[in-house]
Amino acid sequence: MADQEVRIELKRNTSNDAQLHIYNIAGQTVHSRKLEGMGNRTISTANLPAGMYYLAVRNGLQMDVKKFIIQH
Repeated sequence: MADQEVRIELKRNTSNDAQLHIYNIAGQTVHSRKLEGMGNRTISTANLPAGMYYLAVRNGLQMDVKKFIIQH
């Protein structure tokens, strides 16, 4: 569950075309950003309404998706 932020850990180097997307339950993109390198990232969720979301990280042909819930 998330309140004001979501933390992700990139365990391997991402290429220059790596992207992070957050989708709401309707499948609409509510946040996106480019990712580079590896390590921890913090994404603010303070401006998103409470509910269920999907976080997708696409790196070339690979894509990882995780579900999370925002509660304010």
